[in-house]
Amino acid sequence: MFSVAQQTTLCRALGLATLLSPPFCAHGAWSAKTFGPDVFGQTTVVAESGGEDESLVVQCDDQGKLFIAFIFTKKKFDEVQTLPADLLIQVDNGTPIHLGAETRSWNDDYAGVVAEGRTSASISGLKAIGGARTSLNAGVVVGDHRESATFSSAGSTEAIEEAFRGCKLGAETRK
Repeated sequence: MFSVAQQTTLCRALGLATLLSPPFCAHGAWSAKTFGPDVFGQTTVVAESGGEDESLVVQCDDQGKLFIAFIFTKKKFDEVQTLPADLLIQVDNGTPIHLGAETRSWNDDYAGVVAEGRTSASISGLKAIGGARTSLNAGVVVGDHRESATFSSAGSTEAIEEAFRGCKLGAETRK
């Protein structure tokens, strides 16, 4: 699918080569922050677990946007090639949820694998994260390259509930 050179370039840009290979270090507890409503009446919620090097992030707004992202530090202003990818979410050692995603910059400091859209798979992923009791694993597949990390389940219920409320995901999606 991708040449070895393309995969190497992409992995360097995303910082994948520096990730811990086995997923044995859990990151910090989940937190969520609601911004707004702003002058246009828009409310945005950002929920995340992670650290300085990598994070699992849920960002949504009450206007219909939803992102689930596994992000990594990158060098400021490095260009990140947009490529198709898969984002996997596994909760409590269950069956992983596969989200169609792409590689891209998140901001000046981070890039990652980002799933966008309010799809049934992304809502299932949110529900799974919010229901995590013991473990929460995330993985990315870009071409033949795979990476994974373990994130804390602590605080995930409250953080995802805040996203459902603030982003008006609706009671019908929570069933």
